[in-house]
Amino acid sequence: MSARTRLLAAALAAVVAMLAGCASVPTEGPVRSGVDAADRRGDAIDLPAERPRPGATPRAIVSGFIEAMASSTDIARLYLTTQAAKEWRPETETTIFDGTDKSVYRVTGGKNVVLEAPKVATLDNRGAWRNAEPGTTVGLDFNIVTENGEWRISEPPVGTLLEKTLLNVYQQRDLYFFTPEMDALVPEQVYLPRRVDGGQDATQLVRALLAGPTERLGDAVRTAIREFLGAEPRPQSGTVAP
Repeated sequence: MSARTRLLAAALAAVVAMLAGCASVPTEGPVRSGVDAADRRGDAIDLPAERPRPGATPRAIVSGFIEAMASSTDIARLYLTTQAAKEWRPETETTIFDGTDKSVYRVTGGKNVVLEAPKVATLDNRGAWRNAEPGTTVGLDFNIVTENGEWRISEPPVGTLLEKTLLNVYQQRDLYFFTPEMDALVPEQVYLPRRVDGGQDATQLVRALLAGPTERLGDAVRTAIREFLGAEPRPQSGTVAP
């Protein structure tokens, strides 16, 4: 068996083990209530987004937009002007802020809404967590305007805003990548969106693996799958913890 074949076999075995783990059903252990079990398993959370209501105030539009971003970017776009909805790129990154003190929102000029809140962390487009520097704040002027007789946001944030109390819409997952010598696995923790359907978890995880490690690991790890397929030698895959 060639070295390349052995590398592929090791990678495929790891992925198969992951998929089997994700699909397995517990056969022993204590009985827990539905809510408690969902919290422990990290099951998907159904947090339906609400469309903007006719006649909503500027403050309500901003609140609805931030809440909608946690579960549906399609619904969140409805709170934006037509042009802003086209230009907004929520996948760029996620900024997590502390909005427990509602005074972080200020209405100026009778209609404009400004957010000035403590910044908690950011998640990049791969789900890598980065703590904010102490004292860092999130400052944003939403620039509320009227469109078709309704208040709408003309200047959305770069990426997505997430209030820290809604962080449970993400789940922590560990991706594992091979060391250059293929003699050990290196874990990398990422935050991935919870799926309400539940059936797409394995697909989401495999896609995260194929996208490769984040900047935190960079070229310190490698992949067997992409090398076998003749792709770029840069490490971009590994295995997943169930």
